[in-house]
Amino acid sequence: MTNRSFSIACLPVLVAIIAFSYTGCDFDKREFIETAKSTFAAFYNSNYRTTDSTIDWHVLSINGDEVGRDYMQMTTDYDKLAYRKAIVVRLRTLCTQKGWNPANMKNWRISERGVESASVTADGPKGSIIMTLRKYQAEKRIGTIQIR
Repeated sequence: MTNRSFSIACLPVLVAIIAFSYTGCDFDKREFIETAKSTFAAFYNSNYRTTDSTIDWHVLSINGDEVGRDYMQMTTDYDKLAYRKAIVVRLRTLCTQKGWNPANMKNWRISERGVESASVTADGPKGSIIMTLRKYQAEKRIGTIQIR
C-alpha cells in the first residue's frame, strides 16, 4: 500500500474522529438534557435529594445572582441544608410565576456545547429556562440557571 492510498484510507476515520470530538457523543447529549429535565422536575416538586446531587451548589448562579458564593461562606451543614432548601423554593417560585411545570416545558435541547459542558434550553408558556451543566467525572451538574 502506498502512502497516498494509506492516507486516502485513513481520511474517513480521521473525519469521523473530528466530527465526534466536535459534536460530542449523542449519549452525553441525552444525559445533559435528562439531567436538566430531572432537576427542573425536582425543584418544581421540592425533591431535595435530586437537587442536592444535580446542582453544583458551590458555583451556582441564578439569573446572574452568585448564590454559590454565599453557600461557600456558610460553615455548618445545617445552614447549608437550609440554604439549599431556600434556593429550591426560590426556583420553584420563579417557575410558578411564569406558569411553568414539568408537563408544559417543551423543546428541551442543547443550545450550546463545549467539550465538558452544555447549555440546555427549554421553552415554557411565558419564556424559557437555560441550565448550564458541566461534566464532573461521570456526573453532570448544573452551575448556572437563567429564567427568561
